[in-house]
This record gives sequence, structure tokens and C-alpha cells, in this order.
Amino acid sequence: MPALAAQVEGLLDAGPFWGYLIDGHGLYAWGKDMAEARRHLEAFEFLFACELDLRRLQS
Repeated sequence: MPALAAQVEGLLDAGPFWGYLIDGHGLYAWGKDMAEARRHLEAFEFLFACELDLRRLQS
């Protein structure tokens, strides 16, 4: 966890960063309020679903 925390901290300092996916733990997203965090989460879920569909089509 300390190594992961250090990585995330570096990314947060680099600029806009709205969430991340941790294998085996799930998707985390945030925003200035609950509505913005939910919007980011829904956007990530949509993009991941699109990626999965593309991978299915390519195989």
C-alpha cells in the first residue's frame, strides 16, 4: 500500500486526476461534491464498458 499511495500522490500532484482502478479492489472516483464524483464514476464505467466491447469485437 505505501508504494501505491506514493504513486497516486505523484499523479495527483501532476494535474487533473479524477479516479483510478485498483485490481481486486474496484474503481475510485472523486469530485468537488457528490454529484461531480458520481458523474466521473459513471464516465469511467461507460469508458470501461466501451473498451470491453472493443476487445470482444477484436477477438
